[in-house]
Amino acid sequence: MSSSREKPKFETLWTVRSQAGEPTSVICVRNLQATSCIVGTDAWGRQLKYQPLVISAEASLSQPFASSSAEDAVGEDTIHYGHMSKCILDALRYIAEKGTGTTSVGDAVDIICDSLTGMRVDGGEGFVPWDKKQRPLLKPQSLASLSVTISLPKATRCGEGISLTGMSLFNERKVVMYGRCLRLHRLRVPTLIGVNEHERKARQTVVADVEIERYDTWPQGGGFNSVEDAIESVSILSVGSVPLPLLCSPFAVIRIGSDSQALTINHPELDNGHFNLRHT
Repeated sequence: MSSSREKPKFETLWTVRSQAGEPTSVICVRNLQATSCIVGTDAWGRQLKYQPLVISAEASLSQPFASSSAEDAVGEDTIHYGHMSKCILDALRYIAEKGTGTTSVGDAVDIICDSLTGMRVDGGEGFVPWDKKQRPLLKPQSLASLSVTISLPKATRCGEGISLTGMSLFNERKVVMYGRCLRLHRLRVPTLIGVNEHERKARQTVVADVEIERYDTWPQGGGFNSVEDAIESVSILSVGSVPLPLLCSPFAVIRIGSDSQALTINHPELDNGHFNLRHT
């Protein structure tokens, strides 16, 4: 017997954003900082370590807030960004107080989405016992999309941190499509790169931005440390040298670049044994 609730599609963030289209009204909270809870592992893969968090959320409404604009007041057709910030802080407070060790970055994104909408990124039922009189702040019937990003700026040894973004697309009060993307920002790796003979005689510093789409597993708090290890282990970077440990997701986008060149490696399918290359 088929389930009465159709399972939402799990897609790349590119696809989710494309399907969401141009927003009519957007309420954003940017770069909310916290250090009060333990989320993810640190740069050395250690758990139970406090580190700074930076959280951003963006809610796209399905309809413009014409009434609030006309009356110059926050009405029922929009959301006060201060209330969004409070919901995010409530979620972080819950993580800090539940006292069960390290919370993975993915679970933290789900908890924040739960605080805002009463459901997780994938549309599943919320698992946090919020005060039912106050939740949800964002009503699913009024949402077009919601994205939440958690950044850990100190979570890499040779880069500018990691981030995980979860985005949900709503239709008729439910999530119909969602995506998750793990990013490692500006990893600096000394390696041999280039096709010319003189380029193979000395290492150059390569700046690598790594994106893993459809990221749906986060062992031991995050799983991003093994991705950084794989990038660091590459001694010679060429068109054919794709670190296999990176291919841990049905869709991986790996950007390797410097000021003068960039290499993007797309691996849309794991089980067909091939990948695509695009030079820019």
